[in-house]
Amino acid sequence: MDYFIHIRSQAGRIALACATSVLFAALGGAQEAPEAEPTPTPAVAVGPPDSPTPTPATVATPPSSETPSEPSDAGAVLFMQKCAGCHTVGGGALTGPDLKATQTWPKQNLEPAIVRMEKNVGKLKPEEVQLLADLLLAPDAAARIAEEQKRIAKQQMAKLEPANAAIGEALFFGHTPLANKGLSCAACHAVNGRGGNLAADLTGSFAKLGEVPLGSTIEGVTFPLMQAAYAGKPITKQETMHLVKYLETAPAQESSGMKAPPLHAAGVVGAGLAVTGLMSYYRRRNRGVRAVLVQDAMRRSRS
Repeated sequence: MDYFIHIRSQAGRIALACATSVLFAALGGAQEAPEAEPTPTPAVAVGPPDSPTPTPATVATPPSSETPSEPSDAGAVLFMQKCAGCHTVGGGALTGPDLKATQTWPKQNLEPAIVRMEKNVGKLKPEEVQLLADLLLAPDAAARIAEEQKRIAKQQMAKLEPANAAIGEALFFGHTPLANKGLSCAACHAVNGRGGNLAADLTGSFAKLGEVPLGSTIEGVTFPLMQAAYAGKPITKQETMHLVKYLETAPAQESSGMKAPPLHAAGVVGAGLAVTGLMSYYRRRNRGVRAVLVQDAMRRSRS
């Protein structure tokens, strides 16, 4: 009996020791377990109170493929607008003389000569006269004008629809009205025998002037007759491009249909017909008067 009691007490001590070991092991594991790491937060730059708030880095934008507009030459632009319809600098005479010779003139003589051209181009401001004089006296005047022609042509082509000779022909002869209701070009001008003769014949005008000067003359209505006809009814830049394209291609085209007779020829023919009619009328009238006189004379001789 004592033996069994002893065994039982030994087993209880062993069980107590095991339980104690398990308990201490659990407590020790809980103490040694690593703490959960906090969620990282983005670092914020700390600077002086007045420093600006940092901004995230931006990706560099690639440069635009568009070419910046080229600066214009004020003197050459003014020459294109006011003078190129009649004059060149080293390109030969047009309706006005070649101005190459003016490069040797004294400036005090050149400026009054420019002012005298106001009757054709309209009033010029003193600074415009100065610009034109400086241009004409410059050794590189012709090159500057040529460069300006290229620049203007490039700008026009970029902004407007391509020039069309067929549209230009319709505008020239009035088959298509101008946007601002101005007169058709053929009211005064002729091309290849078609049109009027109140102003210059424009056959071959493109070859004489070139694209930009011819366009400037049309759009700028630089001549007094044109200014009167298109006052308040300007020709648009797009219409100018079509008209210039037609004048460029017109010499190579065969004229179709019956040509309209020039106005002076029609006037001569009309005057001739009128004179012939009057002579016939008076001849008949004279014959009638003579017959009456003869009849009266015969009656008197019989009586």
